[in-house]
Amino acid sequence: MPVGIIANVAGVLLGGLLGGTVGEKLPQRIKDCVTLISSMSLLAIGITLIAKSASIGVVVLSLILGTVIGELVYLEDALRRAFSKLNQFMLKSSSPSEEYMSMFLSLLVICCLSGTGIFGALNQGMTGDSSVLIAKAVLDFFTVMVFATTLGKFSSVICVPQAVIFFALFFCARAVMPLLNDDMVANFSGISGIVNAATALRVAKIKDFKVLNILPGMILVFPLTLLWGVLF
Repeated sequence: MPVGIIANVAGVLLGGLLGGTVGEKLPQRIKDCVTLISSMSLLAIGITLIAKSASIGVVVLSLILGTVIGELVYLEDALRRAFSKLNQFMLKSSSPSEEYMSMFLSLLVICCLSGTGIFGALNQGMTGDSSVLIAKAVLDFFTVMVFATTLGKFSSVICVPQAVIFFALFFCARAVMPLLNDDMVANFSGISGIVNAATALRVAKIKDFKVLNILPGMILVFPLTLLWGVLF
């Protein structure tokens, strides 16, 4: 039974609902302060993951090629439009602001597409160990609760794509994990760290990276790691 995935999804759902409820009572200065603290934590996690890279050359190459692909297919813009329409449908409100959607998509990356979550789902499917995802569930609960003080209860909807992605990885784990070597996992951690760092800068409003356009690089890093090992 995928206990870790269920715990993580529940953490995101409850964090969004609780933060959305409490956030209405918090002054804006508190929301801004908590958001900055969250971005600092993301940056620290990103730097830690980057340090685990087996080859920074592979990570950078994957990052560049993946971002080019993401920009060519307008990946972030497509997801932005989809979640904007969902927001309007669920809340019966006007189109959300650009700043709102930027924060929402940043939270989507944190919860659904982090290296920790993807590895945790694969690891549980392969070994049954849920410890990684249970630890992430606690972290996601507080992260989503912080974001939800600004984004509102709609942020809890992120539990849906998270559940889809993690359950898919869980059921595919036995086919995927044997194909990965240590360098692949290490370089995946590296590019995940860069995505985390870019998300942190975006949340802190330092630089508005289109983080979702980087995501194809998280797939390219696996074949490029193999190719790099053959060539060098």
